[in-house]
Amino acid sequence: MKRWLLALLLLPSLALAEGPKYGHSDPNDAQEFQNLYNDLRKLFNKTIPTINAGTVNASTITVSSATIADAAIAKEVVQVSTINALSMNAHKITGLANGTAATDAAAFGQIATPFLLSAPVFSSSSVKTSNASTTYVAAGPSATITPQSSSSRFIVCTSGELLNSNEAVSNAQLTIFRNSTDLDVTGNGMTRPDSSTFLTRYTSICLGDSPATASAVTYQVYIKRQQGTSTISYTADSGGKSSMAFIVVLEVK
Repeated sequence: MKRWLLALLLLPSLALAEGPKYGHSDPNDAQEFQNLYNDLRKLFNKTIPTINAGTVNASTITVSSATIADAAIAKEVVQVSTINALSMNAHKITGLANGTAATDAAAFGQIATPFLLSAPVFSSSSVKTSNASTTYVAAGPSATITPQSSSSRFIVCTSGELLNSNEAVSNAQLTIFRNSTDLDVTGNGMTRPDSSTFLTRYTSICLGDSPATASAVTYQVYIKRQQGTSTISYTADSGGKSSMAFIVVLEVK
């Protein structure tokens, strides 16, 4: 019934396009109705492409409005079974607005980038380093990383055993350097166990750093004694034997 109503609506346009084909003859004329019937069949059979099993049987499909309503295409016209893949090669969809609902597509700007911008740099060492002076010396493993850009930020974590040979008279100090720069802002070390309470201490430090350079940077633990006459050792247990220390650097968003 709907198709016949549509045919009646389209009939004036069809008549204008085809010319005065039906004339003004008697409406009871059987040939006139046969001509109308044949033209309507042609109209319905050739204007709507069919989508069947993933294949569009038309060279171009144009959507003139922003939205196709659910009932705009008759279900018997579109026959879709399975869409396995859509290859776009080097092409892309542009003009996609940010999605606002769970069923919307997400624009590129809404897709979260990874927390890590590069692979973590990890290093470990069991080589013991000792220092009997009040000047910092490098100890334990180091980690070198090249920033993705001068605005990169890093998380630096290190852990290892710190030994003080004479805890009664000296404090041990431990810090992290970036290249030749001490990242401790206090001047007293990032960790400084009291001399009266420890002989060896397993120390762990994590910090954030923004080196403001795109050139390679190296992070490493440095140790020294604060005062007195003791010797400070890194990666050494209470018996003076070597132990394991590590450092890891993460470049983060």
